[in-house]
Amino acid sequence: IMPTVGSLLTYIKGLNPTGRIGLGFGSYGWSGQSPGIITDFMKEMKWETIEMARIQYEASEEDLEALKEKIIAIL
Repeated sequence: IMPTVGSLLTYIKGLNPTGRIGLGFGSYGWSGQSPGIITDFMKEMKWETIEMARIQYEASEEDLEALKEKIIAIL
């Protein structure tokens, strides 16, 4: 994961929020491991998680619309 994301996750862990719902998402070029790492982090925090979203390269309008629908479905 990018250092700024790792820093944010560490900060959130220190706050110890509970009863949250999370979605690990991200775009990637060759590896695509970051959304899984973020999802695992949320599971460690005992958050409810939604199926992660991985998009290779740049997200298309269709990709973004599918992500929005996934988020709206849980609200």
